[in-house]
Amino acid sequence: MNETIASPIRAKVIRKENYGDTFVCTKCHREKPIDEFYLREDGRRRRDCKLCVLARNRRKDIERPHGDPVWRRERSRILQRKYGITIEEFDAMAEAQFGRCALCGEVPPIGRVRPNGEPWARLNVDHDHACCPSNISCGLCVRGLVCGACNTWLGRFEGKLGGDFERIRAYLGVD
Repeated sequence: MNETIASPIRAKVIRKENYGDTFVCTKCHREKPIDEFYLREDGRRRRDCKLCVLARNRRKDIERPHGDPVWRRERSRILQRKYGITIEEFDAMAEAQFGRCALCGEVPPIGRVRPNGEPWARLNVDHDHACCPSNISCGLCVRGLVCGACNTWLGRFEGKLGGDFERIRAYLGVD
């Protein structure tokens, strides 16, 4: 059933499995088509289906509070790598904006609950794509924190229209 192949490039052993058309998930115990299971780097399939993996990740995300040290360390690493800001700077911006979106002024939907039970809304870091066109920012062009809807709108606006406000004003008939 299993076949072992020695790869001549890296002398790495890759195990190929001869799969049937279906697997039984180890979590929900349902028989599902093979494409409902993620493919691992070594060429084998995970034994828990995609839906169970997603449910576990969502549950883990909800159960881990905002103040959890592991969550803060992971979030800090992401903020530093992608936007060049620390989690303390992110928290200060959120506090200065009173937890509201910098663009529309609305409080975004609740993403987590703080350890003291107070709700915490999900805000996204917005940066000027003219300065840093990729998803990674230099940190100097961070404009503020926006909700998911405004972040999506800004991304499409800057990408498709090139930030042409005059074109939008003319279309809407606003002077």
